[in-house]
Amino acid sequence: MVYGRYDQLSHPPATGRFHRWAYHHRCLRPKKRQPGQVVPKAASSAFRAKPQGRLPGRYRLYPHNLFRGASFFFRLFHRREKDTVKNILDKAYRLPVREEGLLVITGFRDAFCDGTVEGKVEIRHFSLKTIIRKKDLSCAGRQDGQIEVEVSGGTPPYRFDWKGWAGDTTRLSGLPAGDFPFTINDRNHCFTDSAVTIKEPPPLEEVTFDCRDLRGTFLVLSAKGGRPPYAYSIDGKNFQDQSLFDQLRPGDTYTLYSRDANGCVIQQSFLMPARYSRMVELIPSVKLDLGEKYLIEPVLQIPLTLVGKLEWSPAAHLNCTDCLRPVLTALENETLLLKITDVFGCSDGASIIIKLDREAAIFVPTAFSPDGDGINDRLMVYADTRQVRMVRSLRVFNRWGLMVFESHDLAPNADHSGWDGKHRGQLLETGVYIYSAVLELTDGNLLSVQGEFSLIH
Repeated sequence: MVYGRYDQLSHPPATGRFHRWAYHHRCLRPKKRQPGQVVPKAASSAFRAKPQGRLPGRYRLYPHNLFRGASFFFRLFHRREKDTVKNILDKAYRLPVREEGLLVITGFRDAFCDGTVEGKVEIRHFSLKTIIRKKDLSCAGRQDGQIEVEVSGGTPPYRFDWKGWAGDTTRLSGLPAGDFPFTINDRNHCFTDSAVTIKEPPPLEEVTFDCRDLRGTFLVLSAKGGRPPYAYSIDGKNFQDQSLFDQLRPGDTYTLYSRDANGCVIQQSFLMPARYSRMVELIPSVKLDLGEKYLIEPVLQIPLTLVGKLEWSPAAHLNCTDCLRPVLTALENETLLLKITDVFGCSDGASIIIKLDREAAIFVPTAFSPDGDGINDRLMVYADTRQVRMVRSLRVFNRWGLMVFESHDLAPNADHSGWDGKHRGQLLETGVYIYSAVLELTDGNLLSVQGEFSLIH
């Protein structure tokens, strides 16, 4: 704010807020008068002073009710340098005030004549100065911000306007995050505007990790946000650095407390993860007989409590697809895939190649004796039922190629199936015969077998 002290060279100041300025117009009888021009006589005139304003800018000195018509031009001394300023008295009757100092008006002229005016004004800058101290929020979401303002300069007493946040006070506390504008006025109505921003720290976030962290050489677990460094506890009392996680057992759940440097604390239910290069492993391959039952046994590299989901494919020959150890029925060459997803959503996989030995275990006796003693009385096809589903057909021929027996859809190894050595109800003579059988395997394929055998009495 600006305060002006007006010293008169020809007249003492009048009472109240009026100050006299003396001037003399040298052109009482101009040779030529312009329409509307008023040429004042030499006199002393009173001007109403308003000693307040701002730097830099223009200072409203007094309302003018005398000079009319053409614009007036004043000569102005500012400090030690002479400066001629035109139109320093404009239609708003303002003098230019850009810095502190002594302004001396020495003369003026209108469109035709010069005049003299005597007066000076001392411009002093009584600015309001503030020192602001603030305390930002200690933790996200809290309301413990503080503002304290110290004022100097101007003319006490000072009045504070906090724009609705508080009354006339130099100190605010219990503040949330945000902007707090305020205005300070002194006794002379000089004022200054300012604002303080109370900041909120980032919220303290729970300990999290991603799948890349679990596959790394080292498992580094840390909270985020807030103000580092962080400390951790599982009882809420004894806090320590990240070495706490080395004491936790993977797969177990804890109540974990995280604390930042500001003392902010958050609590979470924390399932301790495990670091791994692979979640699961399988043997590369296995060779199985046709129809063989095989228990697949993966080797987990993470605790079972961390396993979220298991998926085996293809599913056709497995007894389950979402279990850890399925049973396979070996019916074809194939590659089995296991996809494992842990409780954190991270995935891994393994595979095993199934190599099938398709040579079925089949046995047909080279001789039989249908003598009714209950031992080897019939010609039968013996087979591993895991490999052979049924005997689609069995035919017997004598040595001249005559078919002496034919039967269909026989169960392998079944009693009372096969040939009893008779043809049309008569037991045939001892000799060498030929058999031909078609077998349906458990994989659906058909297998033909032939051979010789002896019938013995």
